[in-house]
Amino acid sequence: MTRQIHVGGIPIGGGAPVTIQSMTNTRTDDVESTLSQIRSLAAAGCQIVRVAVPDGAAARAVAKIKEASPLPVVVDIHFDYKLALEAIAAGADKVRINPGNIGGEDRVKAVADACRLRGIPIRIGVNGGSLEKGLLAKYGGVCPEAMVESAFGHIRLLNKFDFDDICVSLKSSSVPMTMRAYQLMREKSNYPLGVVSTQSWTNGVTKVGTGYINGMPTNIFEPADEYKGDFARMYFYFVTCYQDYTWVSLGTKMFQRNDYPTLTDYARNLLLEWSRQDPVSQKEIDRNEGVYKFQHNRNPFIDFPDLAEYIWGTKTDEAFYLGAGITNWQTGDYFVFPNSTIGESVEKSFRIEGIQIASAVSLILDGDDKNMFSFAVSSLSADEVNAGTDVGATYMPSSAGLHKATLMLAADNIASVAVELRGVSIPQTIRRIVPVGLKKEYSLNDSEVALKLSETLPGCTWEGDGVSANVFTPEKAGKGTHTLRWKSSSGCGSVQVVVK
Repeated sequence: MTRQIHVGGIPIGGGAPVTIQSMTNTRTDDVESTLSQIRSLAAAGCQIVRVAVPDGAAARAVAKIKEASPLPVVVDIHFDYKLALEAIAAGADKVRINPGNIGGEDRVKAVADACRLRGIPIRIGVNGGSLEKGLLAKYGGVCPEAMVESAFGHIRLLNKFDFDDICVSLKSSSVPMTMRAYQLMREKSNYPLGVVSTQSWTNGVTKVGTGYINGMPTNIFEPADEYKGDFARMYFYFVTCYQDYTWVSLGTKMFQRNDYPTLTDYARNLLLEWSRQDPVSQKEIDRNEGVYKFQHNRNPFIDFPDLAEYIWGTKTDEAFYLGAGITNWQTGDYFVFPNSTIGESVEKSFRIEGIQIASAVSLILDGDDKNMFSFAVSSLSADEVNAGTDVGATYMPSSAGLHKATLMLAADNIASVAVELRGVSIPQTIRRIVPVGLKKEYSLNDSEVALKLSETLPGCTWEGDGVSANVFTPEKAGKGTHTLRWKSSSGCGSVQVVVK
């Protein structure tokens, strides 16, 4: 299964029917002759046409050709990235380049950015007769391995600039060599997932290299840790929807040709482990919602993270119940209020969110200390809970110490949810004595500063660089960071100042 691209609305790859493409042999700046040939090709059954763009005149002619062409137009660019940019602006439907021969990375980025902006793909053309000198030296001449390495080098260069709307062409004067190059590329670009033991390539996040499947060394792709669960849930979705697909190539490392379980033992164990280690993230949830808005389908393994366990994991002998209930209690099974003093109220909010709630949800308080807790509402409608609603809560202690109560969330069609409420009260407000009149920064020329506290403490003394008789002198302290300490019979403390 290859990535699908579109050329002027015509799909290529990804299971699409094979398309017929040809190329004109006219001077592209001879617009009438080029259009005449394109019309003849279209009449013969051609679906996409490629034109050479060797100079500025050819690039400028693309706009006129596009206006009258019955076929999508691909531009063939060599060496000069400016020609690619001009042809893209003229309306080309696809660009054929060799990213390695159009100059520095800044030029490749410029072409990639222009194609992304226009929504058109790039065809990487790798020819046996124009391989990089370094690859020819490495492999001792033209060979399938050198052609494939060249292709992947160009792919990585485009990927570096966040561009992956790509197709690859491998060509050699030897037909068997061309066929072997395509076979080799298919194998190399269809790596199974796994843990890389010996790394051959990395971008600092994902890895490619050798790993082990059933004790045998195998080429492996390992995603970043923060996305391993994402990959697992994508695979779970894929094999659920397309379990009757005929798996090919290295896909057999991950998939079986039969029905359930569809995943091989290796893949099942790996993906379940990744799914457990990397739980559903908010990014996945947002992506799932975005997909639903456009496609009107969802990944159930994101909506119900434990579902995979019922299908392949530790709960295969248990029934999975898709029912209503409170799905998100923001703070877990208890709710803690900030510390308070007797008679002082503190407020906090929490979120109640559910799924398939059909009746109002009541908020019921119970417990010895329930009178010290209150809520802004006593019930929420089904629509409010299904959408997710923030509810305000208040804690007002009438005595010192730890106070607890229980909040019950109850409705007709859900199992009740019990949440423990906790609050701590202290007898009086804690005294906070702090220096006053001090700035964070001084210059050497600033005047001396009398050192004072927010409360008068008998017998309070100060010490530190530049301190004398409870006075701080920046010039005496000198440049740098200085710690000024105070102490009295009632306590002690410190503050830092900087002299520049």
